[in-house]
Amino acid sequence: MRKGATLFIAMAMMLALALAGCARPGPEATDALPGSPYPGQEGISFTDGEGTPVKLAGAPRRVAALMGSYAETWLLAGGQLIGVTEDVDDRGMELPDGVEIIGSVKSPNTERLIALRPDLALLSSDIPQHRAVAQTLQAANIPCAFFHVETFEDFDGMMQTCTDLTGRKDLYNRHVTLPRRRIADVLARVPDGKKPSVLLIRALSTKAKALPQDNMVSRMVDELGGDNIAARYPSLLDELSMEVILKENPDFILVVPMGSPDKAMEALQKSIEAHPAWASLSAVQQGHYVMLEQQLFHYKPNARWADSYMTLARLLYPDVYPE
Repeated sequence: MRKGATLFIAMAMMLALALAGCARPGPEATDALPGSPYPGQEGISFTDGEGTPVKLAGAPRRVAALMGSYAETWLLAGGQLIGVTEDVDDRGMELPDGVEIIGSVKSPNTERLIALRPDLALLSSDIPQHRAVAQTLQAANIPCAFFHVETFEDFDGMMQTCTDLTGRKDLYNRHVTLPRRRIADVLARVPDGKKPSVLLIRALSTKAKALPQDNMVSRMVDELGGDNIAARYPSLLDELSMEVILKENPDFILVVPMGSPDKAMEALQKSIEAHPAWASLSAVQQGHYVMLEQQLFHYKPNARWADSYMTLARLLYPDVYPE
């Protein structure tokens, strides 16, 4: 065999070995998922808000969010959406062209969702119907991730995960790190020795009741040094009692409307406001009976958590937090 031919064969064998080494997956790689939109690519894995490992075939580019808040969070993290639920309209979100509405939060259309072939679905731990949806999606080889967001810390955790997946840590800094500093500044100025009493009301068009302690607004009021009277009267969580309200005479009555704010206030006017002693309450006389903005206190504020804290701080301590 000629010397040139021998050299050519040797070089070809070296090249084949090199290519084989490049193709060998690294220690952190996972096998591609069946039915993956990224066939042949190495996978990635992460842990969702419940601590459950989730495997993906690659960085998610076709994401479906089964809650408007999570759809907004994914966009804040620099991700792309292909499917969302109807509540995005209530949040006033502007969505890119081509994003499909796939039903309501509690009744998403799983057939339409599966037809979109998302590479990841974002679901809520707080919505029982999402468990059944997850089983259907996983049977169709569509990965699911559950999250629970009730506090700024919860939002922080979800944004950490989402920006890890999108590779946009600059957006984590913008929407989490900077607001965290603003929140810390607000909390640092809470005056000592003051503990304004607060009645937090969730108002619907048909009824009204106090907010529980684990609600995000209740938690913010607690962090700001407020005294949520519902913590002492669990019965208010089922039905507002004018007897209790008159007895406590709270410094502030703050209303979180659900649905139509006008209809919620109309319902309050026909119920507790109709009581003869309503006008004698300190909060009413001092103008501390306030309806809170839905975008900051009914829906998760996401990028505006610092605005929610500041709004409450200015209500509770107007001398400390001037406009």
